[in-house]
Amino acid sequence: MLRPLIGISGNCFDTRPDPLRSGVNDAYIRAVTDAGGTPFILPYTDDTEAVENMISHLDGLLLSGGQDIYPPRYGEDVLPKCGPLNPGNDRFDFLLLESAEKRKLPILAICRGLQVVNVFHGGNLYQDISYMPEESVAHNLKGNRDLPAHTIMIEAHSRLQDILKKTEWSVNSLHHQAVKEVGKGLVVTARAKDDVVEALELQDYPYLQAYQFHPEEMYASNYFAKQLFYDFIKESAKYMISPLK
Repeated sequence: MLRPLIGISGNCFDTRPDPLRSGVNDAYIRAVTDAGGTPFILPYTDDTEAVENMISHLDGLLLSGGQDIYPPRYGEDVLPKCGPLNPGNDRFDFLLLESAEKRKLPILAICRGLQVVNVFHGGNLYQDISYMPEESVAHNLKGNRDLPAHTIMIEAHSRLQDILKKTEWSVNSLHHQAVKEVGKGLVVTARAKDDVVEALELQDYPYLQAYQFHPEEMYASNYFAKQLFYDFIKESAKYMISPLK
């Protein structure tokens, strides 16, 4: 049986004095593989033609987590609580997303990936959740990465609600930034109780689901996290055999 080829955006890590490295956490690989996809790590490059060639071979794109987005990308100066930055990774992810959307490729975006999607579409971010008017929920939980940290409230009639068949769910939380202004064409489909955006989808696009939490880390032990990956792989399998590919 043919399995859709899923490109996972690799992060470029500065490991000096060792050489630069591109890679992703193994949880993404395991979740994609178990859900029926064939994972392929997309190594960092700033070559536009190379990025477009990568995307041309894929059936789905997974934008992975990673470092903070460089604030000047969304028109702000860097504030004191902003985390580590790598503008090169930002450029790479933006090139991936631009090329994928041109091809109507199914897209799954996780944590930083959600933030990349939001900024790409003209939105911006809180550089640290403490800069929000109010904060009441722990979003950067230390310890077990698969441990649910807080509840999200899911919008009725959204794709996310259709996948999970529920309007509340407890998720893990491993981030310190959050969506401030939502990008053009994006719809919020879930929020935490303190109003932090936890899920987005893109209107008038075949399939783009973005999650602020980490379903790949919950995948092994959580039925609902599995459903998010099954849904993404299902759509990627449809794309694989589409005559429009």
